[in-house]
Amino acid sequence: MVTLSVAPPARTLFVCVKRLYRSREDRIIGGLCTSWQRKGYTIDGCIHWLVGTRPGSSFNRIWQELGAVQGRVMVDHEEFMRVEGEAGKTFILYTDVDRLEQHMKELAPADAELIDEFCDAVRRFTRFGEAMGVGACGRLDGIKTLLKMLPFMRAVRKYAKTPVRDLAARFSDSFLRQVFAAVRNR
Repeated sequence: MVTLSVAPPARTLFVCVKRLYRSREDRIIGGLCTSWQRKGYTIDGCIHWLVGTRPGSSFNRIWQELGAVQGRVMVDHEEFMRVEGEAGKTFILYTDVDRLEQHMKELAPADAELIDEFCDAVRRFTRFGEAMGVGACGRLDGIKTLLKMLPFMRAVRKYAKTPVRDLAARFSDSFLRQVFAAVRNR
């Protein structure tokens, strides 16, 4: 049995959000892009995750052009989630791949080869979005994008056909098998 500490169940979350909206001063709900101030806090029902906030990334250039990120503090979390096992083991899904790799090897040294393979794939896919780029897409742009994507196609074919449960089954460490199964089912 593992416990995910990612987010409350959807029903609980819905009730909390509903209470927040009820507590609004002006009682007018304006949709998903609504935010308001209350007791020194900003309640923002709009966005919790924005892709492309890293300076220099292709998406960041668009956010800059739109004026969406200027003057805003971007929070880059060190951890995406934690999974706690019955025996006191804790798996931390670090946002830094090198740190994640080190952590996984500390948890399951016997699975080092599979962990290397997994983390190498994660590293490769972190560059996938940049290869695709964003912006105008005429015929020539489409061909350029396709050529940039070619180095990723083997990994895409391999992992697109690999269910998480199959990857989980490859770990010899029972805790990592449970972790991947739990993450798959969240």
